[in-house]
Amino acid sequence: MARIADAYWRFEKRFSRPPTRSQRFSARHPVLIGTYAGVAMSAVLLPASLGAGNGVAYSILVSLLGGVPLGAVFCGFCFLERKRQQKLFGDR
Repeated sequence: MARIADAYWRFEKRFSRPPTRSQRFSARHPVLIGTYAGVAMSAVLLPASLGAGNGVAYSILVSLLGGVPLGAVFCGFCFLERKRQQKLFGDR
């Protein structure tokens, strides 16, 4: 497994370009990106679930159960991008 990982990082180092401005921003602020993504998803789900007629408490729960995991996924990918940039380009 280590050989595969080493081969991947050699390939990545050889063929990758410097990160774009948005990639640098997301790597510097992963929690902010995750929070924005989660809030946006919750804002989309709340009116959709309120219109279903299931009650306010259920609608808030559905909104949170959709927004929080999405924010966590975005945050996780931003942390992975940060680690990738550190490994390939060092701390700039």
